[in-house]
Amino acid sequence: MAEVLATYSESFKASLYDIDVAGNPKPSRLTERMLLVANNHLDILNWSWTHLYNDYGVALVLIEVSLKLTGKFKLGEMLKITTWTSKKLYPMLMRWFVIENEAGERVCEAIMNCVMIDINTRSITNATKYGLSLVEDDTPPMEVAIKRPRFVSEVKEGERPCDFSLNKKVLCSDLDYNGHMNTARYVELAEDLVGRDWLMSHEIDEISVRYEKETPYGETIETVGFDIGDPETNGGLVEIAGTAGGVKRFSAKLIYK
Repeated sequence: MAEVLATYSESFKASLYDIDVAGNPKPSRLTERMLLVANNHLDILNWSWTHLYNDYGVALVLIEVSLKLTGKFKLGEMLKITTWTSKKLYPMLMRWFVIENEAGERVCEAIMNCVMIDINTRSITNATKYGLSLVEDDTPPMEVAIKRPRFVSEVKEGERPCDFSLNKKVLCSDLDYNGHMNTARYVELAEDLVGRDWLMSHEIDEISVRYEKETPYGETIETVGFDIGDPETNGGLVEIAGTAGGVKRFSAKLIYK
């Protein structure tokens, strides 16, 4: 099997779905676009999600995603997504992304982390078991400021009332091929939690989501958010947690300005 290309790029035209109600880049939509580019990168070696699922009975599960918005773009503008991995990390388990506008200016950085799950035992399995090759070139094509997110809550349970709350029932359209709510949907849930009026007066600078436990069809996720403002920067942080049946399903952080 050939070595996977260390770097892969695709271009797309910014659509209405890529921009939120305030005219800012929409993190949930960019997450979906980056996941598709990652799959196309893996498809070069016939290691796409569909191939893994159909031929080996394993599924890739996104467990962490963090996006840093560093610029804006216009409707109809051509954007380029570049993604890469490291020789130290398997291509399907950890990767980085950069999105650039037509002028070559960076508008978004992201990092994603996945695990490989055996769909029959529902347990984590190792990529080397299936003969996955590593990249030869371990040199990152560009520098990024974004780091793997840390989730240490600044709000203790019961310490104060929440500033945001939203209940979300998992519907058929939320499910991925692994049979539970797609992790990218949790980014949407964080956006829905703060809501339209908040987005009209605040700008998301960075959003990070960590998947805790799968949420199957029909369950309701009770999501709360705590706004920790910073008067010195006129911005702040929203700590987010989602539970279903008393079990935490995801954690998130939303940094705004």
